Amino acid sequence: MTQFAALNALPRPFFGDCLALQSSKLTLHTRHSADRAEIEQFIQQQFRQHHQADINFFMPVLLSLHCAGQLTAVVGLTAAATQPLFLEQYLPAPIEQVLSAQQHIEVPRQHILEVGNLVASRSGSSLLLMVVLSELIIASPYQWIAFTATSEVQSLLSKLHYQPLALAPADVSKLADNPTGWGRYYQKQPTVMAGHALPAIASAQQLTRYQLIKRLFSEQITQISTELNLLEHSYA
Repeated sequence: MTQFAALNALPRPFFGDCLALQSSKLTLHTRHSADRAEIEQFIQQQFRQHHQADINFFMPVLLSLHCAGQLTAVVGLTAAATQPLFLEQYLPAPIEQVLSAQQHIEVPRQHILEVGNLVASRSGSSLLLMVVLSELIIASPYQWIAFTATSEVQSLLSKLHYQPLALAPADVSKLADNPTGWGRYYQKQPTVMAGHALPAIASAQQLTRYQLIKRLFSEQITQISTELNLLEHSYA
């Protein structure tokens, strides 16, 4: 059985409308990318649709997934070494101090990556993007991943056997900018979470669907990884 046939044989809820992976495309967008505005508008549209929100916060690096020519999912990335993290507004101290105290080890700030701005318009596309992102993290210097997760995002992560640590509730009253623009998002009681990347990803890699996506996207993952490394060197 070919890789495409094997993936198509999996239950549709795993990947939904993104089964046509032959025509799926990954793209990295910085603040200077020509199509950056289109990607930000997609994030805004999805937050408006799902949370009645009107957000104006976007992470410096965005990774998009197009399925069959349609933009279907986006996730944002912020390196903790380059700027304050959005989620640090909810924490009593910088993220590296919180993690170090909880884990009883030193967690350098340069090893932390914040993930956010996660949206998807098609069933399964966010899961595909999470697998791709996991592979990108393996090839990066980041060892800890931090994010704010609703119950829906936590359910998505559980499909990959990820079990992140809860750090603090995401309290809307602590936002410095546009607290009313998030609509009903905070009614879902999001939580600030973090995870040690490599052990979690090693567990996810045992899953058949993870390995299939990894192989199907291998060339694109390598290309995006190279682009990310170039960005990291420019920050250094």
